[in-house]
Order: sequence, then structure tokens, then C-alpha cells
Amino acid sequence: MKIIIKYLDKIQEFEDQNTIVIGNNDSCNFFIEELKEETTLKLIYTQKYNNYVLVNSNNDKEILLNNKSFSKVLVPQNFSLSSPTLHDNIEVSIELPKTSSQKSTRATTRTKTAQTVQTTSNNIKEDVFNSPVETNRIAIIKEIGYKLVELKNLIRSANITSVVLHIAMVILSIVSAFGVTNFLLGLKVDNSSAVLNLTTNVGFLICISAIVIAISMILKQGVYALLDFNQTKRLGDSDIAQKLIIFTGIIFMFIIYVINLFYYKTIPGFLAASFFISLLFVGALTAVATACGYFKFQIKNYQHQLTNYEYREDFESVMKNYRNLINTFVNKLSENRINSIKNNLVNNQLKMIVETFIGILTAPFLAYGVSNTLASCFPEAANWVRISGLRFSPIFLVLATFLIIFAFFSFC
Repeated sequence: MKIIIKYLDKIQEFEDQNTIVIGNNDSCNFFIEELKEETTLKLIYTQKYNNYVLVNSNNDKEILLNNKSFSKVLVPQNFSLSSPTLHDNIEVSIELPKTSSQKSTRATTRTKTAQTVQTTSNNIKEDVFNSPVETNRIAIIKEIGYKLVELKNLIRSANITSVVLHIAMVILSIVSAFGVTNFLLGLKVDNSSAVLNLTTNVGFLICISAIVIAISMILKQGVYALLDFNQTKRLGDSDIAQKLIIFTGIIFMFIIYVINLFYYKTIPGFLAASFFISLLFVGALTAVATACGYFKFQIKNYQHQLTNYEYREDFESVMKNYRNLINTFVNKLSENRINSIKNNLVNNQLKMIVETFIGILTAPFLAYGVSNTLASCFPEAANWVRISGLRFSPIFLVLATFLIIFAFFSFC
């Protein structure tokens, strides 16, 4: 297997070499001075796929394979590597040894697939998917399937957490803005009765709440920008701007805390408690805004990893061949077989409809005992109705019937 690597005017060939290292030190097989010192790219031969795997050893996000970032990928026969530090792309071509399977034409493959399908239609026990395409698909799915499911679950969980945190941020912003609004307007706390009356101006409260929410968003974006910068920063880059955004947000949060402290101190008997009340509201708001920025950064990382897994060159190639195999199989199905599948689907749908209808009809009979029990607990709302010795409460009977129908559909 021969590999040709080209960069600018430099061309180097490697013959049957299991590992090829590209970097900017003398120990590398292919030396490129423009690469960063910590960047090392390795081409490693894998017997399993009879091809090379490109490994980004230091996970440098600036190195792109065919304009896509990567960490470990099974390479195609021809590809290019690019980076902002390079004057030109690194062109790599791999000449794979020709095997008997590669010499077979696509028409021969389709013919064999059609023969297999025809054999299956004649009730001969042969698996239509017993082919190299299915073998490669299973191998790749076993390799990345668990990781794909895990990443999707992590993204869904992080999105739910982010939504909850944003709702909490809005609520805490309104609560924190309440003290600021009343302090600025000079509204006093009425403690003439046993209950504290906290009056406010709703319009002014909405305006102050919008300002507090904006400050929280600034803090959130600052945390996200700092985390993202630390992940992708290059030598000589500065994070002063990101830290300045965070520092500005914290300063405004401290001002909001002080104003809330002055407001709650005016409540008789709340002098000591005002420190902790203000800290609870504003401190929780600061923590939630910081967490929002962190989870936004995590969601971006998870989506980036998921994209790298889903758009692997070998995975896309195998799935394309697999779709062609499925199309061939479906197109070769006999008309009787297709009609049989349709009939089974229609029968299952009719069966489901009948079962649902029967369940709805039997729900009032099941709800009778429950409704009488509820009506006995609340006799003043029962409005009993007696028909031929049968006593029931229409209100509670309808309520219990809907509860049973809801439970029925929940467990379907």
C-alpha cells in the first residue's frame, strides 16, 4: 500500500508503512515547519478495515480534514488537511491494493443481491443481508452506536437542564428586581398588620427586571466565551475580553445585592436576616447565570462530538451502500408479499382501534365505584341521581371516567 503526501513543493512517498507521523520535529516521518509544536498527526494502518486511520493526537481544533474538524477518523483514498498556520493544504493520497472484492463491478453485486432476494422469495433459507455491506455496517454500529446514543441522551439532558435554568434565571431576576424597584421608588414596607404588605409599581418592576435579566445574560455569555476560548486558544491569545465581561456582570450583581440589602434592612426585625435574604436571591441568580453559560458550552461540545461521529467518511459510505441494498431488496419483493405486509398493517390498526373503543366504552363501568367513593367524601358536591335503585353522582362519574381513560392511554 503506497501513500503519497504533498505539501507545497515537497512530495514524499511511503510504501507499506504501518505508522506515518506528520509534525514539525525531526522525529516525524513528514516534517512541516509551519505546524505548531504540540500538533502531531498520525496515519495508522488498521487491519480490520484494510485502510489508514488519521489520529489528531493533541486534538487541535484548527486542523481540518476536508474542511471538518476531527480527532480520529478512517480516511478516504484522497483527502486534504488544512490549518490557518499552513501556507497550503496537505494533500494525501492512498493507493489501496486491488483485491478480488474490489475488482467486482457494481452490476455483479446487484445481480448477486437480486439472486439472493429471489431465492428468499422462493422460501429458501438464505439471508438477503449476508453480505460485506451488512458486515461493515454492523462493525461500525458496534463501534460508534453506543457513543451516538450516549451523546444524544447527554444533549437532551443538557437542553432540559438549560431550559429549567433559564426559567429559574427569569424568576430570580424578577425577585431581585423587586427590591431594587421598591428601593428606587422609596416604597416602604407596611407592617401595620400581622402580614407584611410589599407594594410595588408593576411597570417599573418590568423595566428593572429586563435590566437584571440582561445583566444575567451578560454574565452567562461571559462564562460561555471564557470556556470556549480556553478550549480553542492559541499561543499568544489573550482572554482579557472574556474576563472583563464576567467581571462587569459580577460588579452589577454586587450592586443589585447591595440595593436589595438596603431595602430589606428597613423591615423591622429583618436587620440580620436581610444579609442572607439578599444573598439568597442575588447569589442564586449569579450561580444560575453561570450554570447557563456552562451548559451552553457543554451542549456545543456534545453537538460537535456527535457531528464528528455521524459524518465519518466510512460511516457515510457504508450507509449509502446499505440504503442501496435495502432499495434493491424492497424493489424485488413480490406483489403478494407487499400485499401481505399491507394487510398485516391494516389488521393491526383495526385491532388497535377496536381495543381502544372497547376500553372507552367500559371506562364508565369501571369508574362507577370510584365515583361513588369520591362522592361520599364530598357529599355537598355530589348532586346524586337515582335511576331504578342505582344511585350515582354524574359529576364524579364523568371525572372518574376521564381519569381511567387517561390512564388507559398513558399505558397503551
